[in-house]
Amino acid sequence: MNKEKLINEYKKGERKFSSIDLPHANLENADQRGIDLGNANLLGANLHFTNLTDTNLSYANLCGADFTGANIPRADLSGANLRELILNRADLTGTDLSYVSLRDADLTKSLMTNTNLDEAIGGGTALPPSVDEDQLALAKNLTIHPGQTYVDAMKELVDSTFMEDGLPGFDEGFEMGLDDLSYMLESYGVSLYDKEGQGVIQHYIDHAVSGWYGDFYRFNYCSE
Repeated sequence: MNKEKLINEYKKGERKFSSIDLPHANLENADQRGIDLGNANLLGANLHFTNLTDTNLSYANLCGADFTGANIPRADLSGANLRELILNRADLTGTDLSYVSLRDADLTKSLMTNTNLDEAIGGGTALPPSVDEDQLALAKNLTIHPGQTYVDAMKELVDSTFMEDGLPGFDEGFEMGLDDLSYMLESYGVSLYDKEGQGVIQHYIDHAVSGWYGDFYRFNYCSE
């Protein structure tokens, strides 16, 4: 389906367009209120000032999409791919952003009153004053210090997460830690297969063999 057919079908009253493939579509200034675009591919779409009030965009691929000035109140974006998303001056009042990655997103000029950030992942995310403490308490945020790269912050998180007492033996502990690490990377929007993900995994392996896992193993089994 192309942009023209989508708009024509919408004008006729159709609202269900789940799983459509419209990468880089230009829907600037379009009125798409109440539309169902769940699981749709809108990679790099131009949604400048588009009206998406009460829409379903759950699990949609919105990587690189530009929502500058868009109206998205009460929309469902849960589980959507929002990596590199542009949300400058967007209205996100009451929008569901649960379980999404907001990595490096600049939301400082967006309206986010009552926006659902339950289990949303932040890292280098700039949020507006309208986000309160109750909203933030439900989110996960990767702390990135000034001058620190995202990968270095991930490595620091790996160090702090897996340095716990009471781990099982080395082999079992290593496998458990690697499984947990894989889940953690995915939840923070890092692919296990790209350069970033591989770098963090290698960091974990290096530490596991020569660092804290090895120290625990030697203490547990060799000190008797």
